[in-house]
Amino acid sequence: MDFVGKGQPLTRKGMIAALGHMGLSHVDKLLKKDWAGFAKIYNGKDYWMNRYDIKLNEQFQRFSSGSLASLEVRAAQSALLFLGFCPGKIDGVLGPRTRGAIKNFRISACLPDGDELDGQTYAALCEKASIDP
Repeated sequence: MDFVGKGQPLTRKGMIAALGHMGLSHVDKLLKKDWAGFAKIYNGKDYWMNRYDIKLNEQFQRFSSGSLASLEVRAAQSALLFLGFCPGKIDGVLGPRTRGAIKNFRISACLPDGDELDGQTYAALCEKASIDP
């Protein structure tokens, strides 16, 4: 199963039990990753106005990738933003925009090329932004 609950894969049976109060059509839409179908049932026919189907897909992709929020990444994102780099949302997830900002910071700080948030990069970010690591 692709869904995760408390760090453990949620089985089809567990998902049906967890969402049983919503009705099986909701569960079926989620299991099939039919975000528009789920959003229409859950939020009503005007779900598209708030892009609920797109938001569901984005969050599913984010959490199913194994990228969970990290306080260290949030601190790095805050430092990057403070220093004028554009890490995207301050969400603790090392996504493509954060990686791009790290890459640019590393170049400006004369650090080895790359987009990883390693110890050396984190320490340099904290020092330049005048924050305690």
